Amino acid sequence: NHVRFRVMVHSDEASFSGSRVVGFEVEPVSVQHQLADGAEWSDAETSLATCNPSRPVDSTMTPQSADDPGSIIFTYDVTWVQSDIEWSNRWDLYLKSNPNAQIHWF
Repeated sequence: NHVRFRVMVHSDEASFSGSRVVGFEVEPVSVQHQLADGAEWSDAETSLATCNPSRPVDSTMTPQSADDPGSIIFTYDVTWVQSDIEWSNRWDLYLKSNPNAQIHWF
């Protein structure tokens, strides 16, 4: 019920302006979220004790039980990481990972 996105971007001011997304990683984490002390549920301004800037979600937290009745809180975080991978080489990780793999392009 928590997803961590790591977005890798490449910048090269000599070749182009801005940044290009060259990869990403997604890490799912199960967390039994808890509201912050004295907090009540509010769609826009809910404070959580288990997912905030001073206490980010990690895999050591108590996982969400599938047997507990009630609401499940879903959260996510995004980290932008500067990468040396160039746009033209972004697929190399997949293409070179298994030299015997047969890749079918549709």
